[in-house]
Amino acid sequence: MGFGSNPGMSFGSNRLRMRPGTVGSRAISSMAGPFGRGIQLMMKSSQLTFHESRFQSKQAKAIRRLLFRFGGYTQRVASNKFRHKRMRKWEDKGKVWWNGKPYMSWKYSKPGKAPFPHSEAIPAHIKFSVDVPRRNVIIGPTPRAQHIVKLLEYGGPRTMWLNYKKSKSGRLIMSHRKQDKRKMTIQYKERPFMRPAWRTTVEKRLADFLSDPAIPQSFRNVFSSAAKGSYK
Repeated sequence: MGFGSNPGMSFGSNRLRMRPGTVGSRAISSMAGPFGRGIQLMMKSSQLTFHESRFQSKQAKAIRRLLFRFGGYTQRVASNKFRHKRMRKWEDKGKVWWNGKPYMSWKYSKPGKAPFPHSEAIPAHIKFSVDVPRRNVIIGPTPRAQHIVKLLEYGGPRTMWLNYKKSKSGRLIMSHRKQDKRKMTIQYKERPFMRPAWRTTVEKRLADFLSDPAIPQSFRNVFSSAAKGSYK
């Protein structure tokens, strides 16, 4: 038995002998019969696996890019709400310093609106984090700022030391001394800024972020549904 038509290969004495330097692409392409088709099929299968791996890598990169774009844009929108810092320029007629000097107070936004920035502390602590393996993005305050941001975003009670003494004219006496203060619980009113930032991203940029053809359609549907439902 022999395969005389296959250059570079011959059978003899129950063993396969290979003639050096003669087995190459020409030999593989000219093989006939089931053995030849098997070689070709294996090559095609290998190429298919390679292309599939490259395709999956392209999809993974597109999803990673989507998560970073969504998180980064939402972070910028939220931080920009604190771009113009408000200073203590308003004289509060209902308050006075303990030494009789006028008390200059902050301006506050109306409940339901984004808070006026009094410092750079809050925007400095608004970050986003992407979990690539889980295909998830988290946008919000760092642990150090979580408590105050939660109060601003959703409102709620907070207990703190506050001035309570009043002057003869009925104005609240402001002092840094502890003996002039007592613990009181006040109710913060809701002044959201993270949810509006998320909503802005969804309404203005989500369609653009999802337009990358490398993002699988199934993931687009899931991400779009989750994004539109998470800020309410």
